[in-house]
Amino acid sequence: MVEDLQFLVVIDPGLPSVVEGALSFETGASKDLLGPGVYNHHGEEFSPWDCGALTRFYEDLVLGTPTSLIFATHGIGGPDTILAMAIFMHRDLAILPSTTGLVASIDLVHRFGRNLQSHIDPLLSGFLRSFNEFFPSSLSKKERGERIGLAVQWVRDYLVDGSIPNLGEPLPKVEVLDVGTNGFVIGRSDKPSGEAWEVLFRQGYLRGVILGLESPEGLEVLIARKHQRSWVNLNQALVHLNELEGLSGGEPCWVCEEDFIRSPKGGTKILVNYLIEVLLRI
Repeated sequence: MVEDLQFLVVIDPGLPSVVEGALSFETGASKDLLGPGVYNHHGEEFSPWDCGALTRFYEDLVLGTPTSLIFATHGIGGPDTILAMAIFMHRDLAILPSTTGLVASIDLVHRFGRNLQSHIDPLLSGFLRSFNEFFPSSLSKKERGERIGLAVQWVRDYLVDGSIPNLGEPLPKVEVLDVGTNGFVIGRSDKPSGEAWEVLFRQGYLRGVILGLESPEGLEVLIARKHQRSWVNLNQALVHLNELEGLSGGEPCWVCEEDFIRSPKGGTKILVNYLIEVLLRI
């Protein structure tokens, strides 16, 4: 009689970069330590173009690479960790054709950021938007364990029948006001946000500006690009916008957050036609 295998998951931020006798997933291992049983994609030496830890683990598993019965990680770093746990604990998921697509989707977002959620199943994207709220740092060990169990079950349900709970808010409505060359778009939304930009990215736009609500203090604006390759000179735009904001009587407090530039708190005093002219010239 063949006994059922018992798989164990260990979560401890104090674990070494390579955990002896365990499968080490996102435990801080450097590139020279990677290999079967050791998977990592965090740190300055890794780039988005490097194969993600999830993809490497999945490929090793389906290729029949021997693995430990212990899964060790520092914490729930993201959806990739949950999917890796699900495949580790439920090996039957690895042979489902749907798993290959899900691994690719999760790893794409993990390596290139939230803007790439515009290229995955909208239902899955809704789940990912609420993921961090589902795993806040304040959870107790018991609560975290319970939520891991729930999330693993949701992953299984998604792979088997395509259902997954949408725990986040639905995507906002965005009106396209005008379009330009090279994927440039001018949109309007009651709430300029990353979620609003996901709507435009899903329509094929690569960069531009979303205009929001106007108040006595100014107009709320969110400028964005899908990726650095879509708009190289975003930081240059920040410099010009702050200069123009000061000349327009506002506070030069535009903020750049990775692929987004947000107008000053309360809104910008720059007239829309001047704002668009700046963006079209960089």
